[in-house]
Amino acid sequence: MTIVEFFDKSAIENILSALVCRPDRVVFIGDSLKRMERRVTAYRQVLESRDIRAELVCKSVNKNDLLGIAKVLSQIVEQEEQCVFNLDGGDELYLVAVGMVAQHYPEKVKLQRFNMRSGTVFECDTDGCTRNTAELEVTVAENALIYGGRVVYDGEKAGATYPWLFTESFCEDIRGMWRVCSRNPKAWNLLLGILDKLDSLFPLEGQCLTVPMEEALTQIKKRRAKESDFFAFLESLAQEGLLLGYRQNDDYFTFQYKDHQVRRCLTKAGQILELMIAAEAMEAEQDGKPLYHDVATGVYLDWDGDLAEYGADTSNEIDVLLMKGAIPVFISCKNGQVETEELYKLNTVARRFGGIHAKRVLVASELDKMGSKAKYLKERAQDMGIRIVENVDQMSDKELKKAIRALWQ
Repeated sequence: MTIVEFFDKSAIENILSALVCRPDRVVFIGDSLKRMERRVTAYRQVLESRDIRAELVCKSVNKNDLLGIAKVLSQIVEQEEQCVFNLDGGDELYLVAVGMVAQHYPEKVKLQRFNMRSGTVFECDTDGCTRNTAELEVTVAENALIYGGRVVYDGEKAGATYPWLFTESFCEDIRGMWRVCSRNPKAWNLLLGILDKLDSLFPLEGQCLTVPMEEALTQIKKRRAKESDFFAFLESLAQEGLLLGYRQNDDYFTFQYKDHQVRRCLTKAGQILELMIAAEAMEAEQDGKPLYHDVATGVYLDWDGDLAEYGADTSNEIDVLLMKGAIPVFISCKNGQVETEELYKLNTVARRFGGIHAKRVLVASELDKMGSKAKYLKERAQDMGIRIVENVDQMSDKELKKAIRALWQ
């Protein structure tokens, strides 16, 4: 089978048919051979990772020459036993030309269109149209490749995507941390900053940290926190089973982190909200199956796929990225004050790596404490097509699960 794709700016639409139909050959039609060939390199990588060994061919046409387009399409049809034309991308003249060719070669031409939201493929030939379910699950890494970039991991670049291991035990630990955090998100950020500083000042023995009381009080005072609040915070973490063997006296306090992932969570403010959203998204179901088939946090996206060793390198980090079929959901998590600039950052990365199909979401914990600034933020978000899930710290488990299940819609 040969599939003909009309090259579109929405990159996912250029490869949908190949992913679903597993053809022998894909012919891309467009007006820029250079642009098509650059993207096809990434498409080939995605297809080969799925053991789809299709031949990928690019043909350049004048997008304003209807008869010229029809001639090229006719030549393709004449060389193949059967051609499937995907109608999801391309300019209007391309579609007019397809109609002309389909009328001339009715037995050899099929027309195809996808509904990404419903996961449905519509196929038409001389016998009419059929509707089928398209089993298509694009991963976070594949989506980045399809749009011309890639996911960068912390083994390649410090501070890039960290490969969290979301075991059942770790997900329970995340919920324990969230219970402590959601009581007072602002205090969580402050007190976690103190713990992070103390952790950096003294060496660990295994996962055990011992801190002289004098230094602890110095750091608490520097951040204008209350001594009683900080040690109550540590007690709360110990009660949740996150800090083991917690002890405190006049000379020092000591404890053992439950494990290295818990330590990582407790030494970086702002991380717990994105992990909580990710954990809940992993458990969300639809018809007894995972609703989101791929979930990633702290995703570092390099725009051109080449990680520059020196000089400028365009990139973005997204707090949580979910995949529902071929639809990416970009989520920015803010456990405190939110600046309007965050909306523009979110919109930019979603447009770059999801185009018109991307969903944009801001999850925030304390918008109700931002006064008139919150009203402006909500208006700007609405203008930019960004959904806001606000006051997440006040949500019940049931409310949070319901909100997460709706993020892709």
